[in-house]
Amino acid sequence: MRRTTSEKAERKAVGMIPKFRGMLLSGEWVIGNLTIIPKTIDVVEEGYYISNKVGMPFAFKVRPETVGMSTGREDKHGVEIFEGDIVRFSVFNYYGDQKNSEMIGVVSYYKCDACFIVENDTDYWEGKELSGIFSTMTVIGNTHEHPELLKEKP
Repeated sequence: MRRTTSEKAERKAVGMIPKFRGMLLSGEWVIGNLTIIPKTIDVVEEGYYISNKVGMPFAFKVRPETVGMSTGREDKHGVEIFEGDIVRFSVFNYYGDQKNSEMIGVVSYYKCDACFIVENDTDYWEGKELSGIFSTMTVIGNTHEHPELLKEKP
């Protein structure tokens, strides 16, 4: 999802506004603001809801296990990267000038350090390390629809 210049300028002006993605019960994905209703209130059931800028009542109930926050970054093809995405990326040597290998990992939010990481069965990348590989990333799926991609060889 490519952003227009005005959207980028607006985001810069107001700071990072968290954006979330979640899957509807029908299997369709929606992106927007997240609201968690802890208990039923009048006609609104408890649950996780994603809405557009207008907010409630224009909100969609989503499956809680599918909710993921946007990293605020895009892959090399301009696709927005969300928590739960499966990405293919290149790992560079310590000098940053030569590709050692291609890897596949899952984007996660690491609460202890308040940052996004990419992890797989053998390693993880965070912080400065992660910033350097965003430009090589390609979103190839997500853990909710395509968990088999994690077993794929890069």
